[in-house]
Amino acid sequence: MLDTQFSGNGDLGIEVIFSDGAEVALRGELDIAAAPALREQLSEVVTQGWIDIAIDIAELRYIDWPGLSVLVMAQKAVEERGGSLVVRHPTKAALKLFDTTGLTARLISTGRADDLIRL
Repeated sequence: MLDTQFSGNGDLGIEVIFSDGAEVALRGELDIAAAPALREQLSEVVTQGWIDIAIDIAELRYIDWPGLSVLVMAQKAVEERGGSLVVRHPTKAALKLFDTTGLTARLISTGRADDLIRL
């Protein structure tokens, strides 16, 4: 099954592709204003039963702490259900934020969801 959904809020674009798992591509800015839209979209994906999620942030121009916290909370939610969430293709700026917060190994790693990326 392959299904694509587009959504977003302001400067954040969210594309979700459903196949063997959920692939989420983000573009634009994931800041305090956009974090609730991503939280809602990821919550909906998990509620629908998708527990292996790969998030591609190659086209994300900006991410701050509220955006990062949405990713951490979503990862916890899928892990509680036996799934995995990984972040792929971080920019240098995003990778610096992940390193500074100590979340590189937690979010940018390999796992079942890592095999889903086709983007």
